[in-house]
Amino acid sequence: MIFVLATNCSKKPTEKQLLTVDRVEMIFSKQGENSDFYISCNGEWGITADSIKIAMGANEAEVLDFTVTPYYGKGNAKVSVILRNEIVENYDVDLKIIGKDNQATVRLKAIAGQTSEQ
Repeated sequence: MIFVLATNCSKKPTEKQLLTVDRVEMIFSKQGENSDFYISCNGEWGITADSIKIAMGANEAEVLDFTVTPYYGKGNAKVSVILRNEIVENYDVDLKIIGKDNQATVRLKAIAGQTSEQ
């Protein structure tokens, strides 16, 4: 009986995970262009997207013409996004940042028609 009471008293309330991003949209138009967004989180998080390819041995992912670093982590972080290729057609892709209790989305917009020489 005493053991049961001691166990119940030692339980910590579970803290709800908070997860936010400082940007909801990023626009890219030139090959090599890079930009960052910041994740505020009190736990673990990961980034996913349609057409995501995870780099072997690195905390880096490719999403269509973009490189995203890091694509997973714990706590607050700066995430860098680089446009690797020249854009021939406009498109959008959503990065979903997923935590234990919630998620956020950052939309990457690729705008065609500008090259790195312009």
